[in-house]
Amino acid sequence: MVKELGYDGMGMLWLDDLPEWLEAFDSMGLKVPQIYLNANLGLGPGPDVSFGGAPFDPRLKQDLPLLKGRGIQMILILYGFKPSEPVAYARAIKIVREIADLVGSETGVLLSNIDSYPPKIAVDDLLALVNEVNRPNVGIMLNFV
Repeated sequence: MVKELGYDGMGMLWLDDLPEWLEAFDSMGLKVPQIYLNANLGLGPGPDVSFGGAPFDPRLKQDLPLLKGRGIQMILILYGFKPSEPVAYARAIKIVREIADLVGSETGVLLSNIDSYPPKIAVDDLLALVNEVNRPNVGIMLNFV
């Protein structure tokens, strides 16, 4: 249906059934430009986004070979990021660096100002985080709503 509507591809939410989805997209000649990925800073209340104690979905490590050469952007949703709290800020830097280093230069990691918890983090707070992370494959995605 995506192809029939004239689209070149579509983004994916999370890593569920990634091999099967990529195979299906490939068979239709469709691209996957973005995949959303949750990261839980583990600091305080918020949506139940847990990965058995890991800060992000551990399937990312095993699925990385499937992502090579695709130029996919990982849209990172940060749960528990509060720029005014030094512990949360330091943990966010560590986790974003870990993900950026893991995926390497072929894959971009974009932090979103809307897709986070608490919602609607200020763009300048995300930009400060990106600058502090200091990785060439990390940037921000602006959502205008």
